[in-house]
Amino acid sequence: MANLSESIGRGKNNLWPDTSHLDGATTAARSGLWAACFVAIVTASLALYSEFVRPLLIFDIWGLLDSLLFAVIAIGIWKMSRIAAIFGLTLYLGEQWYQWTTDGIGNIIVVLLLTLLFVNGVRGTIAFHRLNKPPQ
Repeated sequence: MANLSESIGRGKNNLWPDTSHLDGATTAARSGLWAACFVAIVTASLALYSEFVRPLLIFDIWGLLDSLLFAVIAIGIWKMSRIAAIFGLTLYLGEQWYQWTTDGIGNIIVVLLLTLLFVNGVRGTIAFHRLNKPPQ
């Protein structure tokens, strides 16, 4: 496996993949897929924990609906849906804005990383469809 400097030297960047070719577009889109999966799993876990073990301030059983939305978004991004990728980014940013205005800023590093992954999902799905047009 190549080290980090060799990967950067060859133009590979996992945080901002090159979307000028199909492989890079697919890699970027998969970033959004993994972000949606992560949000779905963590939200479901915390909602269930809050409901059945110990109540947490910002999580309740309605978090399962939120988790289901992100799971559907993940499936949509897996199928290279631009709408799913854009909706995932919008929903995530809307929820973060709501959380910041009601509970204050949480872990900004995780929020920025997940936002970047969702943005890559949008970039990747759009580039995938642009590059994968059938010949006319």
